[in-house]
Amino acid sequence: SHFGFCLGVQNAIERAYETLAANPGKRVFMLSELIHNPFVNEDLQSRGLKYLQSDKGVPLVEEATGRPYWDSLSDRDIVIIPAFGARDEDKLRLIERGLPIRQFDATCMLVEKVWKAARRYGQQGYTVVIHGKAEHEETKATFSNSAKHAPSVVIRDMKEAAMLGAVIRAESAE
Repeated sequence: SHFGFCLGVQNAIERAYETLAANPGKRVFMLSELIHNPFVNEDLQSRGLKYLQSDKGVPLVEEATGRPYWDSLSDRDIVIIPAFGARDEDKLRLIERGLPIRQFDATCMLVEKVWKAARRYGQQGYTVVIHGKAEHEETKATFSNSAKHAPSVVIRDMKEAAMLGAVIRAESAE
């Protein structure tokens, strides 16, 4: 609350509030948490926003039916892609249900910039090394996008970076 949000997150928050206000009576979902900010997420939920899955990708269940929200999605619903972006598999699931993905895509422009760089490096023959937590939405989305264009690997910390370096050095020594 002291420093505000980066431009990409601010844009995603505004998009969520605007979408809720412009679509009364419609079910409005966010693929997963908009941002890692409980105050903002709880406020959006109090206004009717629902999440399709947890931040770990686990489908969330509708209380009334006990079924995952994913199972009841239709082209009458709205699904907003959060600032972190989305895996290609999730985008495909939305398209298969007749939902537009571009109209409600709040992916941060800096996240997309990383995806474009990964594509460019992949086209040049490089392997993409992603530093992040493999279970984090942004890391999963980045891996999903980079793996289409280049061999890609996720490393979590310096220990894993050192292990990867050892593998690379061992291969180049042969």
